Formats: sequence, structure tokens, C-alpha cells
Amino acid sequence: MQSVFISLSTTPDLGFIDPQKLLIQQDTTAPPLQPPNPGAGLRSSTILNGKNRHMASMNHPGDGASAEQREFLRQYDTLQGRAEVALQDARIMYDVGSPLITHQCWGQIFTDLSALADGRIAVCVPARSPQSAPALARAMEAEKDRALDLATNDLVQVARWHRSSSTRTGASMTDDAVRRALVKRVEVLQCALPGELQQYATAALMHVEHEELNRKYVNDETMYGENIRDIPRSKFFTTEDGYAWDLEELVKAIEVNGGVMRNPLSRQMFTEADIRAIVRHPLGKYLAALSLEQSNLVRGVREATIRQLETLSQTLLSDENTDQIVSRHAIDSFVAYIATLPEVEQKTLDTLRVPATDSHTGQAYDLSIREAVQDAQGNRVCHHKTGDFLRQAACHLRLSRTG
Repeated sequence: MQSVFISLSTTPDLGFIDPQKLLIQQDTTAPPLQPPNPGAGLRSSTILNGKNRHMASMNHPGDGASAEQREFLRQYDTLQGRAEVALQDARIMYDVGSPLITHQCWGQIFTDLSALADGRIAVCVPARSPQSAPALARAMEAEKDRALDLATNDLVQVARWHRSSSTRTGASMTDDAVRRALVKRVEVLQCALPGELQQYATAALMHVEHEELNRKYVNDETMYGENIRDIPRSKFFTTEDGYAWDLEELVKAIEVNGGVMRNPLSRQMFTEADIRAIVRHPLGKYLAALSLEQSNLVRGVREATIRQLETLSQTLLSDENTDQIVSRHAIDSFVAYIATLPEVEQKTLDTLRVPATDSHTGQAYDLSIREAVQDAQGNRVCHHKTGDFLRQAACHLRLSRTG
């Protein structure tokens, strides 16, 4: 009887067959294999003519394939052919009968060899078990410049390992179930990492959700119209409000807005955690200086100017007359007052972006104090809305000065 011995190994990350480690030995001294009865046993006629090798049509690389890809596909196809022969051997051995192999074992043998012959390797060859969290933490400490990639690749392997294990047991593992397992992995990893490296565990989960778990985001496209799925890992970023970003685009938008850490799409301010993550990223580091400049602008506003803002906001909010003459006079007086201020203080009123929202709609305001006054003066915005913004601006300035 012809015998075939197949030794399989998996790559560390992908869980696919490694052609370089695929070892096949065949006893060529044995007599040629005689086909079993096509009418008896498991898939005999299909095995012999190879019609069930549904992957065969996919194993023809295109003109752009590399030599490594061609060799991989060649050996992949060879593996399927060898598995078909091994399945025939198993069929003959089953027909002969062996008291050492139970019926249940034969079922597993046939299932695994059939999967190999069909190209469904993940069904019978599990992905390599992931390393321990302490081992990963030590590797990240040893190579801090690659800490994020190490953590991300580990979580990718963990996700594929869980899916491979569930495939073998016949129980489908949903993306949510995989994510729960990854969250536990991140929590354990953070306990093993020093404080300055714990951020990379969370960032790695963000990337794996994007690359492996098909997470849905509020937006489907970047601000420049690119598909979210196409953002490379080096630029991908998500915020706590559920938006996904090409961080290079986001940084440019924040820079145009004077360094104000506001979501350009929703107009809401980013959370403190998001801001820390943005300025910590290599693409967003210089935004920290712009943010600091915004905070320094607050200190250039004197107490008298804050009182003028409070008076103007009260006037605009309380004026219910149809002609709004009182509001117009108050706006003109404030514009004249601004003209008397030092240049530094005028710059603050021109450029400082105040974190304020419409009290009625909850929509974030995105303008400076000077812009708000000019809009009201030109009748482009309702005076009550301007008064609402200036009231919050005065409160922000006062709190910033005392804080």
C-alpha cells in the first residue's frame, strides 16, 4: 500500500501553511494504489477525478505575482493533491478494518483529509497559540520603538487563533465574541506593562477592530472622500465619539481651526483622552504647541474686557424689541471698545476659539469672539444666538483667568 506522511506547520501570524516547512514523504517502492470501489465509502469518485478541489482554479498566480507567491501557490496545490491520495489510503485502511482505530477517530481523519483536499486548511490546522502576556510585555519593553506593531500583531494572532479554534469545534465565533476576548487580553497586557507603554495596548485594539473585526464607524469616508477601510495603519485613528480618521487629514483640519481640539465633522470638542492620544501620535505632536498657544491667549484678556462681554451678552439676550435698536447700539459700542485695546488683546478676540454650544440645539459654536460680534453686526446671525455665545465666552475667559 502506498503511504503518505504529511507534516504541517503554521506561520506565526497568519495561520496559513508555510510552503518552506511543508514536508511530504512518499514510499515509492510500494505497488501502485488501486482505486476503491466508486460506489462505496466516502467521496471515492470525487477524490479520484479531483472535481472537489475548489481551490485549484484560484491557485494560478497572475503576471504580477512574485516568485515567493508562485512557489507558495505551487506547494499549496501540491498539498491538496497529496491530501487526496492520503484520503484514498485512509479509505482502503477503513475498508480493511483496524481494531486500533475507533469509528470516531476515522470520522475525524476523513473530515481533516477532506478539508485539506478542498483547500480548507484552517479547519484542520489551528493557528499557533499566542504567546503569554508577560512575554509580549517583555518584548515591547525591549523594542519600545516597535511596541505598537508588536501589540497589534499579537492581537491579530489572538483573534485568528480564537476563530481557528471555533472553526475546528464547529462553533462559529462572532466578531463581538472575539472582541470581548481581545479586551481581556488588553487588560492583562496592561497589567504587565509599565505605565508609559500601556497606551500601546489600547491603540493596538483600535487597529485590530479596524483590520480584523469589521467595526462600523459613524463615518464611512475620510474628509477627503477616501474609504475608511483604505486608511493605512500608520495614519488610522478613532475617537471616542465613534468617528474614524486619517490622522494626517484630521491634524490639518485642527491646524486650520487654530489648534482647537474640535471634531471637524460633528463640531463637538474632543474628549481629554482623545486629545492626549492625538498630540502623542507622531503626526499630531506639533498640535500641542498650537493648543498651548490657545490657552495662553486667554491670559491676554483683561478683566474690563470680560465685563464688557458680560454686559453685551445680557443686552442681546434681554432685547425683545422688533427693531433691536438697543442691541445694535450695544454692539457698536463694543466694536468701538475693541478698537482701543492693545494689539495682543485684539489678537485674542480675533483668534481664540471658545468651547461653547448653542443652548437650544446643542450644536457647537465654531467661531471667535470678534467673528461672533461681526456676524451680529451684519445681521447674519440672530442677536439672541450671539448673546448666548458671548455669555459662554465671558464665563470661559473668567474661569481660565482664575484657574
